[in-house]
Amino acid sequence: MGHGWNVGSSLVEDLRPVSTFRQNCGAMSESPRTLPDGFETTDPRTGSRMVLLKGSDQMDGRGFVLEVHCPDGMPAAILEHVHTKWTETFKILYGSARYKLGGEEKTAGEGDTIVMPPMVKHIHPWNDGVGPMAYTQTVDCGEADPEAAYDIVGVFTTIHALSRVGKVNKKGLPRNPLQFGATLRTLVK
Repeated sequence: MGHGWNVGSSLVEDLRPVSTFRQNCGAMSESPRTLPDGFETTDPRTGSRMVLLKGSDQMDGRGFVLEVHCPDGMPAAILEHVHTKWTETFKILYGSARYKLGGEEKTAGEGDTIVMPPMVKHIHPWNDGVGPMAYTQTVDCGEADPEAAYDIVGVFTTIHALSRVGKVNKKGLPRNPLQFGATLRTLVK
């Protein structure tokens, strides 16, 4: 097997946070799967906190709105990526941020709006200043996708749970290749 991945019994352990997330979301409806407004998750690695402000049920099934709080000096929480259909709009609520869009690193401050269109590589805002920074993130899926908030917030809840038990790498991504593949597949919509 020389690949260095332990996918035997540890797979069950690595995937347990997914099961826990689904079990703990008792307020979800059966079809489509949704999360209650106010659902939140905190990244133990960076200290950032994500709160669901509006789910797809309030966005005509086409997206969701998050509020993300970033502590002083928090680095980018997500690596550079691209979405095939989604447009993401970020509004800086307070503090100062840096972000990357189309290969160019830029700055933003309180009140600034950043639009990240589909098929353009980007990195979400990260804290560039002294003191906390927060932003809203509005996702337009480009088409009806009523489970998008459930899927995306579920990915981050899972990554945060894996981080708590030491199952992520230095970049905060799942160490298990199967979990990593499932995560990547969900994030690139």
